[in-house]
Amino acid sequence: MGELYMNKHHKTVLIPALCIAAFFTMSACADSKTADTQQKNTADKSYTQQGIDIAAYEKKLADNRENYKLGCEQYSTDTDAVKNKDYRNLSFTNCTFKDMPETNELYVMEGGVHGITTQESWDTIKDWLESIGKLDTTDMDSEVRIINSDLGMDDTKETPYSYPALKDHMDLASGVGALVNTNECHIQIADNGIYSMSDGKIGAYLNTDAHASSDALGTYTDDVVKSGTIDELGKESYQLINGELTIEQGAELTGEYFENGTPFVPTDGITLSVPEVRVFKLGQVYGYDYMVQRQYHGVPIAYHDYGNYQIYGNEYNFEEDIKHAYVVDSDGVSAYAGVNDSEPLENLYSSDGILGIKDAADILSGKMAKFLNVDVQSVCLTYVPLNFGDGSECKIYLPAWQFDGINRTKDENIRMYLDAFTGEVYYYTYGEAA
Repeated sequence: MGELYMNKHHKTVLIPALCIAAFFTMSACADSKTADTQQKNTADKSYTQQGIDIAAYEKKLADNRENYKLGCEQYSTDTDAVKNKDYRNLSFTNCTFKDMPETNELYVMEGGVHGITTQESWDTIKDWLESIGKLDTTDMDSEVRIINSDLGMDDTKETPYSYPALKDHMDLASGVGALVNTNECHIQIADNGIYSMSDGKIGAYLNTDAHASSDALGTYTDDVVKSGTIDELGKESYQLINGELTIEQGAELTGEYFENGTPFVPTDGITLSVPEVRVFKLGQVYGYDYMVQRQYHGVPIAYHDYGNYQIYGNEYNFEEDIKHAYVVDSDGVSAYAGVNDSEPLENLYSSDGILGIKDAADILSGKMAKFLNVDVQSVCLTYVPLNFGDGSECKIYLPAWQFDGINRTKDENIRMYLDAFTGEVYYYTYGEAA
């Protein structure tokens, strides 16, 4: 892709900050204009190739790919060689190379739509309200609303009541766009199930009068006292609303919560991990803010946090996972927002041959601008979700080497992905380096 960093036609992209109805920008390969009349699991297969032309992709496959298992066996030796090599624009001296995942092959995949009917949405909300003890105090006929482009909204009313009541539109096939947002609780349903929720505990403890969606958005979690990986901080414990809980215990409760389904269980091949935590001050006690990450057959799917990033070019957008889960007592997840684990994944291409880390580093150095001075801090193998900007809103997952570092030329964070099958490079910059 040439010296990508020198492309002057860059654009700034906001990693989606979650809000009511944010899921209408989520990637899906079904025609949004007909979604309301489609039954679940009927995504139009004619859209399969809109995000990527597999025949053209296969023509780009690198000739010097090596067997994955062989790459694993020589990984330690290869990473030492990368650390000791003098690259013109990259430094790996202080880099942490994460272990290669245990897998037999890697895939190019397309993300899809699980689908949910209006009746399923209604039943899911009812069951959820009962599970948090608020079914008897919530008037579902009044509080459960539907967001639908054909139905529109009443701008004279306050959100969420500007949207129609779901009970009046149960004849619609699609239940996407159902929500409740009161001071007591919040739930929002998207294509693949529950997109965000709050049982209201955070707001109640702080005695706020805001809608409970504020809990799911992390509005009260900015006072961070410590952050790091679960491996680093797992044994530490803090006083929560109803006693102490170790960070590790909270992470286990978080994983179990999503593995049970929200409401659909994770897609076949998907497992979940909780790699990071932020401990935040919540009034006189504390809470845990966990990042949740998907893995596909043992290979992690790239994730990131909210914020702004810059892409230098218009050919693609990043759709990395963003999911925060908040634990404030021993009951487990009290609020969350983010990508749903039941997103269907369709395999479009697979292979056990990839570019090894030495070749990947050589290619990356050659394709990035000469004047760069990147201190690469970590490297791992992952799946990067991309939208290629052709208007299809099709999310494509590519196997990639992920390089995270600091561009010392501008003192900014930079993330670079190198397609492990083709050697294509995708990257963005974000925020000032710490």
